[in-house]
Amino acid sequence: MSYLSRMHLHPRRRGTTELLANPWKMHAAVMSCFPPEFTDESTNRVLWRVDRSEHSISLYTVSPDKPSFTHLQEQAGWENQPSWDTAPYDPLLNRIRTGATYRFRLTANPSKTIRTEAGERRQAGLLSAADQTKWLTERAEKNGFSVSDPESSDSPAFQITSKGLLRFNRGRRTVTLARAQYDGVLTVTDLEQLRRALVDGIGRAKGFGMGLLTLAPAG
Repeated sequence: MSYLSRMHLHPRRRGTTELLANPWKMHAAVMSCFPPEFTDESTNRVLWRVDRSEHSISLYTVSPDKPSFTHLQEQAGWENQPSWDTAPYDPLLNRIRTGATYRFRLTANPSKTIRTEAGERRQAGLLSAADQTKWLTERAEKNGFSVSDPESSDSPAFQITSKGLLRFNRGRRTVTLARAQYDGVLTVTDLEQLRRALVDGIGRAKGFGMGLLTLAPAG
């Protein structure tokens, strides 16, 4: 069983400002929504993403356990009323069909593995729009969907709606990550692979708010 949750964050609270400024702190706040014995491992992953619009800030999570946002509500929500909702994710996953089209949003860490002069392997962020577009196009097939525009095979059916570098402190370290938000239309090509991507995420830096893919009706 998986769960999809959305919490509205109060844009004027200090706690919200502090969490938005540091994805590592936001990760800790998200994990506080689960019991102490719950561990965020690759086989037990909690995905999260922050969506911002002109009038609202929303935190989305996908998790294998049902969360309780009470602690986060006290820190970054509204004082007098709950501002979150949670629903089982499996019914939505089971309605997906091969060949169907959906609107999608993905915030990801487009990156590639490079080898340093010392022979070590490390991740390097992709910063140009061309490289970030190629990154998603190549990963789409492996994750059970196509992002090709049916009217133009040379053009993707999505846009990079925001991009940039994230820099934040994780203890005594400074972390720098490439970030890109993709919005567009996808077509389902492999049902099981897409369902897995919706639960497990796409790409790296999932603990820092990357990798969560969400779908909405295409109409």
